[in-house]
Amino acid sequence: MKKIETLANESFFSNASTHLFEKCRRINKDFPKNILGLYIQKLDACNIKVRFAARALVFIKQIVEEFEHGKFIYFDDANRLKLSFYTESYLIFIRASLDIIVDAYYIYLTGKTNLDSLNDFFKKIRNDNSFLPDSSKEFWESIWGDYEGIYTWINLIVGKEKGLSLRDMVVHKSTVDIDYYIDENKRGEFYIGFSKKSSGNMMPWLEDIFNQSGTIIDRIKNDIIYLDSNIAKKELTSELVLKTINDLNKKGLKPTYERITMLLKASPDEIGAILFYLNSEGKVSWTGEPSMLSSNDKINIIKH
Repeated sequence: MKKIETLANESFFSNASTHLFEKCRRINKDFPKNILGLYIQKLDACNIKVRFAARALVFIKQIVEEFEHGKFIYFDDANRLKLSFYTESYLIFIRASLDIIVDAYYIYLTGKTNLDSLNDFFKKIRNDNSFLPDSSKEFWESIWGDYEGIYTWINLIVGKEKGLSLRDMVVHKSTVDIDYYIDENKRGEFYIGFSKKSSGNMMPWLEDIFNQSGTIIDRIKNDIIYLDSNIAKKELTSELVLKTINDLNKKGLKPTYERITMLLKASPDEIGAILFYLNSEGKVSWTGEPSMLSSNDKINIIKH
């Protein structure tokens, strides 16, 4: 994903040249108009949420860097208020961006719109991950490992079915101590405390959450682009097969499975896969058994 500062500085209502998911918006996969509209709406919303999160994180960094470098010694109520406001905003927006992008991902992969959140996505892939691309199953297994951990980056913003996330604890419960301390050199540190025995510097956590979230967003984006490019290739090849059948008919030649394969200089498996695809789309049929192809089967174009 782009750098935090770049995302924060670009216009929230970005154009095609800066939209994070522009290539994902222009897809070849055939969806009903309402499903396609919802899918694009999710991509647009995630694009905005990521930028809101980036801007909140930039504001946090500006305050913390001034504090850590001794540019102001006293962490007054105004700065505490700003940090609290931007931290809560950041956690809300980065969590929302993940909920929304997995929803768009699920729509693209399944055509279904019954996904509520990232938690819901994890429940679905634990029950049945067959809808995931094979090349990404290992990636999601790794993310699941983080999800099941304690105080891992994803567990902190998403939580688990019976546990609260950092976002929930900060925004709803106020059970997490987010404040500062000053060392002997009068340098400040922005820290998070879960208890008297468990605390740490907050900035590395916030930055890691952003970078790790970006890894998920990039994987989803690349999956959609790759899968859709394969559809485009298949459709292009399908058009070539249909053109070949038409050309043979015009010449008075029987467009058999074997003849089409020879003319296109392709393997029988490749042409067979395309013909079965065209058959499933209601564009071709053949004279033999519907479930199999024989070399002398005549391929017919179905006219609508």
